[in-house]
Amino acid sequence: RCVVLGLALATALAAQCTDPADDLLLVGTVERTLIEVAPPLSEQILEIPVERGQHVEVGDVLVRLDALLVEADLAAAQASVAGAQTQDEVALDEYHRVVSLHGSGVASQAQLDRARLARDEAGALLRSAMARMAVAQKRMNDTTVLAPVAGTVDQLPFAGDLPRDVALGHIRRLRLDALLAEGGREVADVR
Repeated sequence: RCVVLGLALATALAAQCTDPADDLLLVGTVERTLIEVAPPLSEQILEIPVERGQHVEVGDVLVRLDALLVEADLAAAQASVAGAQTQDEVALDEYHRVVSLHGSGVASQAQLDRARLARDEAGALLRSAMARMAVAQKRMNDTTVLAPVAGTVDQLPFAGDLPRDVALGHIRRLRLDALLAEGGREVADVR
């Protein structure tokens, strides 16, 4: 790859030279930046919709992981949120009822305190359930591994394996290491 890329770069540079006396011999290597994309979950790989050597854009799907267990976690988290919302609404209604009764002297201070405590606990349970659902949703999103940059697919895992890195060659970031093989030529003359 480095040789082909180096030849392409040398050809592009040579195309700009019009006089053979202006030719400059460069000996070196051209390297591109490799970006390792690690799947954040350890679920089995179901699908790899790209091939080695294929160009991908930002956001293209690189790997799809098995989402069966993650989907179950998300469904359980959604059910917990629904139950916690119901508890929160009931506790809030009861609190308002006891506040009204306490204001008319029918409910005691202890009953008001218990209703307030039940309301606060139900609110905390709801926030906790919503946090668990957000985590489950993130894990669900993580079952699809996307390209963070445009580049060329360099290394891929195998379908059915546990996840490992996908390497993308980022062609927009090249590194050229070259030696000038011209005696007496000033570096300032090189453009």
